Amino acid sequence: MPTAEGPAFDSVLEPFLEASAARNNHMILRFYLDYPGRETAVPGWLSETVDCNPYEEYGGGCSPDYDNPRLQSVLLEFIAALGARYDGDPRLGFVQLGLLGFWGEWHTYPHGDFFASGAFQQEVINAFDEAFNETHILLRYPIHDAPQRNIGFHDDSFAYATLGEVPWFFHPKLVAAGAEERWREVPIGGEIYPELQRSLFTEDYVVDTYSQDLLRCIEETHASWMINHGVFRPDGGYEGAQLEAARAAALAMGYEYSVPRMEVAASGLHRGTVDLRFTIVLRNTGVAPFYYPLSLHLEDGSENNWRLATDLQTLQPGAERSVVFELDDVPVARLAETYRLRLSSPILLGDQWLRFADAGLAQESLPLRPHFACSREDDSHQLGASVGDCFCDVDGSLVADDGRPCP
Repeated sequence: MPTAEGPAFDSVLEPFLEASAARNNHMILRFYLDYPGRETAVPGWLSETVDCNPYEEYGGGCSPDYDNPRLQSVLLEFIAALGARYDGDPRLGFVQLGLLGFWGEWHTYPHGDFFASGAFQQEVINAFDEAFNETHILLRYPIHDAPQRNIGFHDDSFAYATLGEVPWFFHPKLVAAGAEERWREVPIGGEIYPELQRSLFTEDYVVDTYSQDLLRCIEETHASWMINHGVFRPDGGYEGAQLEAARAAALAMGYEYSVPRMEVAASGLHRGTVDLRFTIVLRNTGVAPFYYPLSLHLEDGSENNWRLATDLQTLQPGAERSVVFELDDVPVARLAETYRLRLSSPILLGDQWLRFADAGLAQESLPLRPHFACSREDDSHQLGASVGDCFCDVDGSLVADDGRPCP
């Protein structure tokens, strides 16, 4: 990606971003210099001045000298340029810090001496944190001062080394760093350990120390996203029961919003208009917040749109928010319209929409149909309708002009 003239975003990154967005998918981005088993990603113009350390593990490769001043300068300039161009770009879901170590995963195990110094690791963390203020960034490990920054974390050995008592496992590392509750503000994600992907969700998968209960891993880490290339492999991708179980696991991650209560009350019937009071309770029944700005909207059949709440990304799992909204002088004739609740976020792409988790709902909005009527002798009368010398009032009773109940 870096060239002698600067980052080649237009020719290299943009085609991938455009292809991903065209599928209504957000890209999770990570850059690397050293991917075992592949040719080095250090640009040729730079490799002439940057030494590397050969290794044979994981398919072999050559780990660049992360202490090289020229390489360090290029990486820091690249991070700044990446943030200046793409921070807040809705095509990006998250950006991983990457760049350092095997696969950009911030380690060179078992060659610890190949890795970047602690001082340069901190410089890279600083650079990413300064470059990205809107798009969430994630780091492989909760190291240095990352737990005190607006930085999430990703576990690329998910379900293999996630939970347990082993100190180097992902969740124990979060706990040791005091970062086990950071999911409330920053995202957690990762990748299903590649060697587990083929057997996961099958009878051959045995829960053990290094093949862990996936749903429990999701619940305890509060993961919002996960890479699992095994689902899509042409030579043994998921199908049937395995595919359905994978879909269920995907739904178990991240946020989930339901509306356990939705009511409309009417008052003040006067000259064919009423005042309406909407009471809506929204609950997060997922394992994580949404992380990006999230608002709740009410729409009617006349193309009106009211924003009811604007900070729903702060709604934590297990919590609920009660919203009250009032409309005055609504024509009685419009009470037959269907009102709709909708969730909205600037991160949404194209035809994307956020679906409520309420049972049986498979559409982008939740319908609300007020029903105000009076019954008399098996006949139903709309609100405000005249019935002899009486009219149908907001409480469902027939009353006279002076307010007395009609027989």
